[in-house]
Amino acid sequence: MAIQFATFLLISTSVSSQGFSLTAALGTCSYVGDLTNGSSPVYKPAYSLGAAYDFTNRFRLRLNLSGMSVQADDLDSKLAYMRQRNLSFKSAIQEASLLGEFDILDNSFNSIIPYVFVGPSVYHFDPHPLRTIKGIGDVSLHSIGTEGQNIPGLKNGDTKYNLTQLNIQMGFGVRYEISEKVSLGVEVNYRNLFTDYLDDVSGKYIDRNTWDSAISKASNSTLIKQLEAGKAYGWNRLDPKTGVPIIQDPTLGNNSWPRGNPSKNDVYYTFQVRLSIKLSSIESGTGFYSPRNPSGRRQLRCARAVY
Repeated sequence: MAIQFATFLLISTSVSSQGFSLTAALGTCSYVGDLTNGSSPVYKPAYSLGAAYDFTNRFRLRLNLSGMSVQADDLDSKLAYMRQRNLSFKSAIQEASLLGEFDILDNSFNSIIPYVFVGPSVYHFDPHPLRTIKGIGDVSLHSIGTEGQNIPGLKNGDTKYNLTQLNIQMGFGVRYEISEKVSLGVEVNYRNLFTDYLDDVSGKYIDRNTWDSAISKASNSTLIKQLEAGKAYGWNRLDPKTGVPIIQDPTLGNNSWPRGNPSKNDVYYTFQVRLSIKLSSIESGTGFYSPRNPSGRRQLRCARAVY
């Protein structure tokens, strides 16, 4: 709903005022969390579309609609205990953000402008296994409750996480003013999350007896399938010598074998190249000539106008 409203606001306000700029960005996204220890970052595509409004020549508000994805795999880690845990995940992310941006230098006198930005975002994610288990296949890890979320009466920490949440973005960039109306920049955008479940890993394992008891008491086939899948994806450890899955010890308690580290929330971040075009440069036929040097020939207001 928030993304739909942001889309309407972006379109309706952008076309009605020449104070707005249209923006587009393309780059990569990665994440840091419980599945990244000892692993090199995995970068996936990220894109953004948006609009910006200049309140002054150094401060503006940005509305961005973004799509990206993240993933990680314990088997990619250099650490033996991570490979033995044998967990993996992938997730698409949709995001709507409202950011305040401030130029460190005045663009009236500089063509290369460093800037910083910060603001809130609403984002949606849904972790799935990167490597599926035969006989179960691809499932939403949130829906099957890998840390016992679907076991009636079980309290295993704050595991009832929501798939749509808030984050705080902060970042910096440098842009080049191609003309007074067109700019191209690069930026780094870091998201501070309020959950440790972007990767569906945070708390402790559920012992096998608890899983089996819940399955035997389940009242319908849908819950039975969810619990069986949660048990399989919740524990998937490998024997360190043979590399084959280990059957969970029935007496394993919730205070043993931590699955993740709930004291640190996950984060994700992007590197992007960002293009910005002021609407007046599109609407005005004379806008392709720069007033900075009105007597010059073919002054650039558009990247296609090359002298």
